[in-house]
Amino acid sequence: MVLARRRIHLLVSLVAVCAIVAAPLASAGELPSFGGRAVKKSGSCPGPSHWVLVLRSGDPGDLVVTFTVHGGASGQTWSIFMDDNGRGFFHGTRTSKADGWFRVRTVTRNRLGTDKIVVAADNAKTGELCQATASF
Repeated sequence: MVLARRRIHLLVSLVAVCAIVAAPLASAGELPSFGGRAVKKSGSCPGPSHWVLVLRSGDPGDLVVTFTVHGGASGQTWSIFMDDNGRGFFHGTRTSKADGWFRVRTVTRNRLGTDKIVVAADNAKTGELCQATASF
């Protein structure tokens, strides 16, 4: 029951982040694509952790997404959701390593125009929710 509530909370948070990110972009027009360059964003979570999100082109038609969280305690389980322009492409869990960090590296399609990647990671033990966004 608690896990189901956490998943619902994480999903609601992810939808809220998508809406917040989409509103200013819709009025500003489409952002330019960065071609073969990488885009790197970082930020803090509401607890001790901070995140880094890196987007880069991979094989033709692919976008490589790497999301890392540092600063938490070791052995904690995180649920991670990733979204590309409103389409979920990754859902899984990671357990933080001895230094308190974890990483997810996955691939999604590099769509025409701007890819807006939204990531939400929820720490099952502490309830810490890290939210990251970047456009490519």
